[in-house]
Amino acid sequence: MGIIYFSNAEEYFAYPQEFKNSILNLPVSESSLVVRTISVRKDLFPWSPGSEISTDRGFHYCVQKISNFQKWLSSGKPGLRSLQVMVEGGTVDKKNGITVVDKEPVVTEDKLPKTGG
Repeated sequence: MGIIYFSNAEEYFAYPQEFKNSILNLPVSESSLVVRTISVRKDLFPWSPGSEISTDRGFHYCVQKISNFQKWLSSGKPGLRSLQVMVEGGTVDKKNGITVVDKEPVVTEDKLPKTGG
Protein backbone atom coordinates (compact mmCIF):
# COMPACT_ATOMS: atom_id res chain seq x y z
CA MET A 1 0.00 0.00 0.00
CA GLY A 2 1.44 3.36 -1.01
CA ILE A 3 -1.17 6.01 -0.18
CA ILE A 4 -4.68 5.80 1.19
CA TYR A 5 -6.92 8.85 0.82
CA PHE A 6 -10.06 9.17 2.90
CA SER A 7 -11.10 12.62 1.70
CA ASN A 8 -12.96 14.28 4.56
CA ALA A 9 -15.26 11.31 5.24
CA GLU A 10 -13.45 10.57 8.52
CA GLU A 11 -14.60 13.78 10.15
CA TYR A 12 -18.16 12.40 10.30
CA PHE A 13 -17.68 9.18 12.28
CA ALA A 14 -15.67 7.41 14.96
CA TYR A 15 -13.70 4.49 13.58
CA PRO A 16 -15.77 1.28 13.79
CA GLN A 17 -13.93 -1.94 14.69
CA GLU A 18 -14.33 -3.32 11.15
CA PHE A 19 -12.55 -0.24 9.76
CA LYS A 20 -9.76 -0.60 12.34
CA ASN A 21 -9.32 -4.28 11.49
CA SER A 22 -9.10 -3.51 7.77
CA ILE A 23 -6.46 -0.80 8.21
CA LEU A 24 -4.47 -2.87 10.72
CA ASN A 25 -4.27 -5.73 8.21
CA LEU A 26 -3.11 -3.69 5.21
CA PRO A 27 0.28 -4.59 3.76
CA VAL A 28 2.28 -1.39 4.31
CA SER A 29 5.84 -0.15 3.99
CA GLU A 30 7.69 2.55 5.94
CA SER A 31 6.78 5.05 3.21
CA SER A 32 3.02 4.25 3.17
CA LEU A 33 0.87 7.31 3.93
CA VAL A 34 -2.63 8.34 4.95
CA VAL A 35 -3.73 11.57 3.27
CA ARG A 36 -6.88 13.25 4.52
CA THR A 37 -8.74 16.53 4.35
CA ILE A 38 -10.88 18.17 6.98
CA SER A 39 -13.28 21.08 6.65
CA VAL A 40 -14.49 21.46 10.25
CA ARG A 41 -12.86 23.28 13.17
CA LYS A 42 -11.31 25.99 11.02
CA ASP A 43 -10.16 27.61 14.28
CA LEU A 44 -7.81 24.67 14.91
CA PHE A 45 -7.17 23.64 11.32
CA PRO A 46 -7.17 26.68 8.99
CA TRP A 47 -7.97 25.98 5.39
CA SER A 48 -5.15 25.73 2.91
CA PRO A 49 -4.90 28.91 0.80
CA GLY A 50 -7.04 28.58 -2.34
CA SER A 51 -8.70 25.33 -1.26
CA GLU A 52 -12.16 26.92 -1.26
CA ILE A 53 -12.02 27.96 -4.93
CA SER A 54 -14.37 25.24 -6.19
CA THR A 55 -16.66 24.92 -3.14
CA ASP A 56 -18.13 27.07 -0.40
CA ARG A 57 -15.81 25.38 2.10
CA GLY A 58 -12.09 25.06 2.12
CA PHE A 59 -9.98 22.18 3.31
CA HIS A 60 -7.14 21.59 5.71
CA TYR A 61 -4.80 18.81 4.60
CA CYS A 62 -3.20 16.13 6.75
CA VAL A 63 -0.53 13.50 6.13
CA GLN A 64 0.41 10.62 8.42
CA LYS A 65 2.43 7.44 8.01
CA ILE A 66 0.10 4.46 7.92
CA SER A 67 2.29 2.71 10.51
CA ASN A 68 1.61 5.64 12.88
CA PHE A 69 -2.13 5.53 12.10
CA GLN A 70 -2.13 1.81 12.90
CA LYS A 71 -0.67 2.61 16.34
CA TRP A 72 -3.51 5.08 16.93
CA LEU A 73 -6.08 2.48 15.85
CA SER A 74 -4.51 -0.07 18.23
CA SER A 75 -4.40 2.36 21.15
CA GLY A 76 -7.77 1.41 22.62
CA LYS A 77 -8.86 5.05 22.84
CA PRO A 78 -12.68 4.97 22.90
CA GLY A 79 -14.55 6.84 20.16
CA LEU A 80 -11.35 7.61 18.24
CA ARG A 81 -11.83 10.02 15.33
CA SER A 82 -9.52 11.74 12.85
CA LEU A 83 -9.94 15.07 14.64
CA GLN A 84 -8.59 13.57 17.88
CA VAL A 85 -5.63 12.00 16.05
CA MET A 86 -4.81 15.36 14.44
CA VAL A 87 -5.18 17.38 17.68
CA GLU A 88 -3.21 14.99 19.89
CA GLY A 89 -0.68 13.71 17.38
CA GLY A 90 -0.16 16.44 14.83
CA THR A 91 1.92 19.50 14.16
CA VAL A 92 -0.24 22.16 12.51
CA ASP A 93 1.12 24.57 9.89
CA LYS A 94 -1.63 27.20 10.12
CA LYS A 95 -0.19 29.38 7.34
CA ASN A 96 -0.26 26.62 4.72
CA GLY A 97 -3.24 24.65 6.07
CA ILE A 98 -1.52 21.32 6.59
CA THR A 99 -0.97 19.03 9.56
CA VAL A 100 1.66 16.32 9.86
CA VAL A 101 0.70 13.61 12.35
CA ASP A 102 3.93 12.14 13.68
CA LYS A 103 3.32 11.67 17.40
CA GLU A 104 2.23 8.34 18.83
CA PRO A 105 -0.88 8.06 20.98
CA VAL A 106 -0.55 8.54 24.71
CA VAL A 107 -2.70 6.04 26.56
CA THR A 108 -3.26 6.36 30.30
CA GLU A 109 -4.33 3.48 32.49
CA ASP A 110 -7.84 4.90 32.93
CA LYS A 111 -8.31 4.93 29.12
CA LEU A 112 -7.45 1.26 28.62
CA PRO A 113 -10.34 -1.14 27.95
CA LYS A 114 -11.56 -2.97 31.05
CA THR A 115 -10.85 -6.69 31.19
CA GLY A 116 -12.41 -9.27 33.44
CA GLY A 117 -10.39 -11.12 36.00
